[in-house]
Amino acid sequence: MAEEMNSAEFRVGASDLKGHSVPVYFRAPGAFMYQISIILQSGKFPYQAKGEILRHALLRHLKWLGGLAPVKSVIAEAEAVLEILREEENAEMFAGIFEKIASRIAVYLGNGETGEAVRLVRIIQNRLMEMEAGYWKNKYVTELEQRWGYLLKGAKKASLADGMDDEED
Repeated sequence: MAEEMNSAEFRVGASDLKGHSVPVYFRAPGAFMYQISIILQSGKFPYQAKGEILRHALLRHLKWLGGLAPVKSVIAEAEAVLEILREEENAEMFAGIFEKIASRIAVYLGNGETGEAVRLVRIIQNRLMEMEAGYWKNKYVTELEQRWGYLLKGAKKASLADGMDDEED
């Protein structure tokens, strides 16, 4: 794909802020559903279910129609709600991830395996650097540094020579 995809742009929630949603049923040619299955199985897009593709497609089509002819639109309101829901999802994910990291590091440190704790923090730090620049990347990096930066400051860098003797066989 020519331009890089932002997975947040593909996520269209199934309900509003109050948890309300409306089931939608319609008939479609079998080839449409088969194509949706192909897209899901490809793993090239951040969709987990057919409904996610259909909601995203519907949102894009409604915006397109609004651009063709001026009609009353509530899409901006719906998009504002979607953005709030995305932020809530991001905040929950942030809290959950750091809870899991803290749990794993506590186990390592409790077992006297400081090296493993350092290894885990370094891996996570490297993954965070791959994130798209912005608020959430900054928040993750800052939190990791505040909680476990001391592990990295006290740890020596890995070397290919570690564990090798200076003596010859």
